[in-house]
Order: sequence, then C-alpha cells, then structure tokens
Amino acid sequence: MNNDVPTISVIMSVYREPLDWIQESIDSILQQTFIDFEFIIVNDNPERTELNAFLKANRIKDNRIIIINNEKNIGLTKSLNKGLDCAQGRYIARMDADDIAMPTRFEKQVNLLELRGDVGVCGSHIHYFGASDFICKYPETDEDMYWFLKSNMAHPAVMIRKSILNGIYYNPRFVVSQDYALWIRLYEEGVVMYNIQEVLLRYRKSAEQISSKSNSVQKKLSIGLRVRAFNHYCNENNIDLKIGENGITPSLISDIIEKVHLPKSIKREFVFNLVLSVRCSLFSYIGLLIKFGTKMTFKQFSKLIYYRMKGYDLQMF
Repeated sequence: MNNDVPTISVIMSVYREPLDWIQESIDSILQQTFIDFEFIIVNDNPERTELNAFLKANRIKDNRIIIINNEKNIGLTKSLNKGLDCAQGRYIARMDADDIAMPTRFEKQVNLLELRGDVGVCGSHIHYFGASDFICKYPETDEDMYWFLKSNMAHPAVMIRKSILNGIYYNPRFVVSQDYALWIRLYEEGVVMYNIQEVLLRYRKSAEQISSKSNSVQKKLSIGLRVRAFNHYCNENNIDLKIGENGITPSLISDIIEKVHLPKSIKREFVFNLVLSVRCSLFSYIGLLIKFGTKMTFKQFSKLIYYRMKGYDLQMF
C-alpha cells in the first residue's frame, strides 16, 4: 500500500441516518478486499452530539478515515464537493451512509479501470433491500445508455477516475439529482461510462430516507437535463433536431419519430414521455398517443389518469 497517495478516495456524507445503518455502511468499506484507500466522511449534522462521538470512535479504530465537520448543515451536494476538494486518490468512490458495499466492490472496479483506460466512470447493478427487495440492472456500455430518458448509473455504486473531473464538481443548484446532472455534464464531455454486470452494492430503501420529491424549480432543472441530453444525442449522431424554448409540440414529436432511430422498447417510452410534455387535456393526450402509435402499459395509463385528475404536471421535456 502507498501510504502517501491512496489509490481510492471514498466520499460519504452523513446527516440523520440511524447510527447502526451508518456503522454497517462504514464496516462494509473498511472490510473491502482492496485496502488502499482513504475514507472521507463529511459530517453534515454537527449539532448531532452522538454522531460526532460515533465518528470519532470509528476514526480511532481505523486511520484511513478522515472526518470533515461542517460548521452547519449545507446539504448533500455541497458536502460531496467538500469531499472532492479533500480527495487525494486516483479514483473517487461514492458511498451513501445507509448502503452496504459488497466486499469485492473496490477490487473489481479498480481492476476494470486499470484494464480499461478509456473508461471514466464505473458503476454496477444494485440490490434494493429494506422496504423493497429487487435487483436493479443498468446497461453495460454507454452505447445502450440513453441519458435523455433517465440516469443510467447508481450514484452510490460508482467509482470515478479523478482525472476526468478536471475541475468539474456537483452542481450546487441540484438539491437532489446532483448525480444525474454530473452524468449529463460528463456525457457532454465525451466521458466513457461502464457498468459491471453484477451487484456490487446493496441499496437500502426506507421510509426514513430523505424525500427526493422535487419542487417546481427542481423539476424544471431535471427537465433541462433531459433536454440537454437529447440535444447532445442528436448533435453527436448528426440528427437535425433540437428541443428549443417552445418545448415539445405534436409536429416535433412527428419529426422525432421520423428521424431518431431507437430500439423499440426505448422509443416507446421516449415517445410516451414526449406526449406527456405537450400541454393539453387528458383526451388530447390519449388522442396523441393513439396518433403516434404508442402503446401504453397499464401502469402508464393509470399514472396518466390519476395525475391528470389530480391536476399534476407530467411534463418530462
């Protein structure tokens, strides 16, 4: 092990998670088969006395742990940026305070990044546990990652080559979805992303987790990310299309169907989201879906009816 510059810098922010959850998360990192890392834990709840004592006790047990105490609560995004400023490793590994890393996670991700010098971000599948129990799978290569639909990487499971950041940080405007904003930025920069096709992280789902419901400003920012990703996709594939200030119109949907060639399952979901972004009545939505030959699943149809009856905005683009 190189005691001067570690191979990996692990970044975790802690706030109000139960201490036993945090301990499970910390132990899963300290018990990794790959041991050359520094473990940066940002304490974003300095007034929580028992958390301060808890972190100090863990620091005493393992000197790879570095504690950063915020003067006040500043939120996850800014806390992660403080961790990035402190990081010395060649690779940045994200970790959340309520998740559990599989023992060989770091070993397998480092091996992949050492073997594939072109890959800038390496993720994996994750296993939801707690309130849910299922495996969430992600595309292996970026040829199958359609960023204008959704995020294609599990944030707490990623390892990032530090050199590709080159001054890039998490965008502080994003209280949630800060990872999605970072992936879109890296996608625009041409960074290669890859997911190891196995579960390397157990992701806890619980009612006690901080809600990720977005307010109107946050929703607008997320829409902007998808628009940016779609416009970039068209540009890099020489497709003469762009979503502009006027947003989505029926005529633009027609152009997209004609010019953008996507796998059938992906295109169906994409067109469904485009139709939802046209501001019109419920009956008009159904008419547009029929017009563009988009078959809805029962779940999508139920969502459409329920949200429109409630008067919610379903706009995606």
